[in-house]
Amino acid sequence: MRHRRPRDLAGRAGLVVALLVGALGAWAVHDAVTGLAAPAHRVADGAEGLAADLRGAERSVARAPLVGEVLAGPVADAAGRTEAIAAAGADVAAGVERLALVGAGLVLVVPAAPVLVVRAVVAARRRRRRREAAAVLALGPGGERLLALRALREAPPEALLALDPDPAGAWLRGDPATTRALALLARDA
Repeated sequence: MRHRRPRDLAGRAGLVVALLVGALGAWAVHDAVTGLAAPAHRVADGAEGLAADLRGAERSVARAPLVGEVLAGPVADAAGRTEAIAAAGADVAAGVERLALVGAGLVLVVPAAPVLVVRAVVAARRRRRRREAAAVLALGPGGERLLALRALREAPPEALLALDPDPAGAWLRGDPATTRALALLARDA
């Protein structure tokens, strides 16, 4: 078991490094893409200001005698179109900001994904080998006692105490029921 420790530590260190690289990259991508939303914000802000000015002009023109109503119509139309431009600018800015979040998320996940996949594959292989070894041990003479010893060494204390108040003592005394239960615990781990 000790020979796995350096590999486990290297795998964890690799995951931490990948997450740090991903986080730094995600931050850079988010800042860069969010910067692209600035022109859309300026368009939206400028169009909102122009629309407000046109609405004010519409009210002023509407008060002009005889021609006020006739002149107010085109100014109102221009104000409406300008408000639509402001809304479109705001929509573009919101879309760019969403894109920045998605891009940052992908940049964060992509470096860590291979490390996580490798760790998952290694863990699955390790579990399969342990189950196969446990099955082979159980068939041989004294195999059940060896599996019970593995359980005493590796199982959580709660699981051991659920089998017997003194599982190590029962194993040492050769209690067949406790030894069998411990072996099953090791086989299932």
